[in-house]
Amino acid sequence: MKKIIKRLFSLAERLCLVASPRLSLKGSLCFLNRYAVGHGNCCALRDCALERNIFSISGEGNTITATDATINRSKMTIDGTNNRLTIERGVILRDATIIIRGSGNTVSIGAASSFGGVRIVNVGTDNAITIGRECLFSDRIEIWASDTHPLYDRDGLMINGERPIHIGDRVWVGCNVTVAKGVTIGDGAVVGMGTMVTADVAPRCVVVNDCSLRSVREEVSWKLHYDK
Repeated sequence: MKKIIKRLFSLAERLCLVASPRLSLKGSLCFLNRYAVGHGNCCALRDCALERNIFSISGEGNTITATDATINRSKMTIDGTNNRLTIERGVILRDATIIIRGSGNTVSIGAASSFGGVRIVNVGTDNAITIGRECLFSDRIEIWASDTHPLYDRDGLMINGERPIHIGDRVWVGCNVTVAKGVTIGDGAVVGMGTMVTADVAPRCVVVNDCSLRSVREEVSWKLHYDK
């Protein structure tokens, strides 16, 4: 019965949006979502499972694209010019907030990565957050590539400019982790819960943050499930 109700809502949402070339829901199963896509922008959500989300795009030349993804209880907000959010196949986003503002900024999430709860913020100009394939993120995670408000020195020069974030493939991030701007986390790394990542993390290392960020193991690997 629940699947039937969701399919009815999906059909109703699509019928309401037939006249909007700015939004494509081709092949998607939709349930109680809200869409606000301004002129000159595009939101293409294809073959996705979408439940209780808000998609809001204003400005001009901005795009959200997602294919074969599961997105639940999330809010995507883009404002400005020529910004882009890309969600690849098999991604699972739960309780996510993604904010992109400014010009020429990108957020990309690689195939088969999953999130239990995250806030991703990219504000500025020509800045990027890239997340690799098959990553595993717990909940209450913050990923900030910008401070969102400028800070100036006595000469009027901004001293806290935005910087890119790169997270590699098969990275495992525990709950209550914050990833700061300018950080690269290498492939296969593990970030322990409660860690504040302010420096690069080498591939296949476990890092924790008690007083300062430190590596506790090297050359590790991880699996999604325990061996039986």
